[in-house]
Amino acid sequence: MVTTEEQTRSSITIAAAPAVVMAAIADFESYPRWAAEIIHSEILEPGTDGRAHRVRMHIDAAAIRDEQVLRYRWDGDRSVQWTLESSRILHSLDGSYTLTATDAGTLVTYRLTLVLKVKVLGVLRRQAERIIIERALAGLARHVMAPAS
Repeated sequence: MVTTEEQTRSSITIAAAPAVVMAAIADFESYPRWAAEIIHSEILEPGTDGRAHRVRMHIDAAAIRDEQVLRYRWDGDRSVQWTLESSRILHSLDGSYTLTATDAGTLVTYRLTLVLKVKVLGVLRRQAERIIIERALAGLARHVMAPAS
């Protein structure tokens, strides 16, 4: 886990091809099954490449409940970036997954920067970013490696 003044990032290697990992990332309907804080997600606007351009997510993470609309930009199976369009509690959110093929599968790097509408200490914001990233990477790895049902 690396934290800079502007961004928190972490990586995990998943024993699957980048296309398989990116397909899981792009499957927003499956998020409630592997991303514990997301209770519902819906694609509001598909992109021209068949992947979502705008997505609404309902978040329930203990004391934090929110509805967010995010805009996505895809670069094949190499990366995806998102930015916040609307939220009740966040002023901004910028994130990305970057996928790199390795001999062991795919190195997935998650980068995240968020700013709450209420002032919080930078250390608390970074701690929240780390928790979000670690849970998302672990959930994504479990989801990709789970046997198909």
